[in-house]
Amino acid sequence: MSAAQALDPAAPAPRRRTALALVAVAAAVAAYANTLLGGFVYDDRFQVVENPWLRGFGNVPRAFGTNVWAFEGGVSNYYRPLMHVSYILTYAVAGLRPWAFHAVNVLLHAAVTALAFLAARRCLEESGAEARGADYGAFAAALLFATHPIHTEVVAWVACVPDLLLGLLALLAILLHRRPSPWARAGAVGSVFAGLFAKETMAVVPLLLLCGDLAFERPRARLPALARRYLPYAGAVAAYAAIRLAAMPVMAPIRRHAELGPLAVAANALPLLADQLRALLLPVGLNVFHVLHPVGSLLEPRGLASLAVAMALALALAWTFRRAPGIFFALAATAVPLLPVLYIPALGENSFAERYLYLPSFGLVLLAGLAVARLADRRPAALPWALGAAAAVAALYAGGAVARNRVWRDDLALWTDTVAKSPDSAYAHVELGILLAERGELVRAIEEYRTALRLAPGMARAHGNLGVAYEKAGRLDLALPHHLAAVQLDPAYSKGFVNLGNAYAAMGRRDEAVAQYRTAVRLRPDRVEFHISLANALSDGGDREGAMAEYRAALALDPSSADAHLHVGIALGEQGRLGEAIEHLETAARLAPDDPVVHVNLAQAYRLGGQAARAEEEMRRAGRR
Repeated sequence: MSAAQALDPAAPAPRRRTALALVAVAAAVAAYANTLLGGFVYDDRFQVVENPWLRGFGNVPRAFGTNVWAFEGGVSNYYRPLMHVSYILTYAVAGLRPWAFHAVNVLLHAAVTALAFLAARRCLEESGAEARGADYGAFAAALLFATHPIHTEVVAWVACVPDLLLGLLALLAILLHRRPSPWARAGAVGSVFAGLFAKETMAVVPLLLLCGDLAFERPRARLPALARRYLPYAGAVAAYAAIRLAAMPVMAPIRRHAELGPLAVAANALPLLADQLRALLLPVGLNVFHVLHPVGSLLEPRGLASLAVAMALALALAWTFRRAPGIFFALAATAVPLLPVLYIPALGENSFAERYLYLPSFGLVLLAGLAVARLADRRPAALPWALGAAAAVAALYAGGAVARNRVWRDDLALWTDTVAKSPDSAYAHVELGILLAERGELVRAIEEYRTALRLAPGMARAHGNLGVAYEKAGRLDLALPHHLAAVQLDPAYSKGFVNLGNAYAAMGRRDEAVAQYRTAVRLRPDRVEFHISLANALSDGGDREGAMAEYRAALALDPSSADAHLHVGIALGEQGRLGEAIEHLETAARLAPDDPVVHVNLAQAYRLGGQAARAEEEMRRAGRR
């Protein structure tokens, strides 16, 4: 059935329903298809590209046994093992091809759109809509959900797969929860339980389901029956909490924005809520990093405005609770998923993130679906106009999504855009500076780092990167103070100690360099490159035995590290153990076939071993790179 036939009220209901859902799914794919052209950006660099846990299914238990950043030795407030499961599966099928990871996100978004259609249709039916109205209302809701630009961060950024899984499982729970079949209800409980391992905010979905029960089952909803109904959900959340606490003994070990006291945290939840609702209703000026500008009091103009918004939402919920259950549930579906992301201390550096709005957007589009369903039932002649308006908005949304996806295509585009929109974000200036430095634009990179330090003088990472940039520019005299400042400001900044060691090594202060590298290795014994830096410094100082121990430690950490094999091979060659050296250098050449340094060293080893022809071949390979 074509899209035109799907709009024919005389079409058979099952076929019409299927066609409408497929059109919405196709719109989701079309709006986000250009993300397949993007690369890995932002956190994807270390979360995917440099993540050793992706390399095998044996790492799945590790993902369930610790926090989300443990693969790099980090500490986090978050526990999201399904993120790693998704990455491991994708890597097993397609390796580190960016398009494959982006394709997973697009397909997940399409699946969530299909569930949005089904869940919206069920809610519309429970609101009293007739079958045809429910079909067209659900179509309008799903079409708007499919194309909403607020979803660009979630779909275009590989790191947001937890949000997609959360949306998928939450909508599945909504769809199954009130069905009479015990299997359906078991599926809803299972969806909530599984969703908790995707993202912590799934814990509020039972509250959303309760809102639906109170809205759609009144006056049949009674406390004892509700208690029995929600006991399995309580058990699922309790089981999850036990598993999480076993993996992470502290629920939230990191507290952000410590400068805000309890009253300030409570007061700033309202402006945060107002900003989120504004972004849902008017998705313009999208930005990956929104700087938190806390209000000092709710009596400030911005505080009063946010208080008015919160009161209006509360009054709307109270008024619709008895009069319009469908609208009540739609408002609840918007507000309830936002509750966890109003607590600023537990969030990341970016307190307002657009990815937090993926699930709440279902409530917003459900309101539009209710309006279309009402028109379809009460004024059938106006239905084409209503659908046309929904299609026009969806077309605008899709255009905005396609344009925003282009910003997410690479880091340079993303952080250039972010600095333009958030010029007071020190974090954004540092990220842009790193990219400029990688491109060899040191003057611009230094300016970005200096700007970051004007905004945040105590930012260790800005000092460290500025020191590296000065070092590359040949200004060790300017670099050293920034390296020292970085480690003084953050004694746990392991990379800062490596940077300081590199500066000392360049100045010929080898013993001091070794001391800094040892500190870095003590802080992060899991970092292969730190062991190699220490080994190189020990080797330069004549401590070949100590150097070999560090090279082997690096190799034990990552047997697939071409750099580790290269240095072990060089060290063995210097000891006269040519056969073993060649084995490691050949392994390095297999792992890094495009690295000319590897081929040159392998050629030298072949030449020393009397294999002139193979040596010449390796030199030719080195010259072609």
